[in-house]
Amino acid sequence: MRFLIDENVPRRFALALRELGHDVALVSPGESNSAVLERCLKGQRILVTMDRDFIFHVPKDARRAKRIVIIAPSGEWLSAVSFLLKKLSVIERALELTNLVVIRHKTMRVEIPEGMVLEFE
Repeated sequence: MRFLIDENVPRRFALALRELGHDVALVSPGESNSAVLERCLKGQRILVTMDRDFIFHVPKDARRAKRIVIIAPSGEWLSAVSFLLKKLSVIERALELTNLVVIRHKTMRVEIPEGMVLEFE
């Protein structure tokens, strides 16, 4: 899989993905959200971020960018990221159906365009 890791995601996560054989690029410090989404679209990358703006404030023309948003208190980000790493194959399948996967601590929420919501633990 091809990932773009936001600046708010611990770099250890990017290293873990690389060790698993994934193609990983990093967001530059201060890069705008619109530039980040454009990089995802042009490079066919999946954005991994902890920025909730990528759930609710995505311009209509950029909503086809694949996004994984991690929502976790600062003390629990490690367990959320560990959960994400364990569920990568499920997330990959989910991103074939939709463009947004939300990870909350140890659960995953996938909203499919027809309005169905799947949750995994």
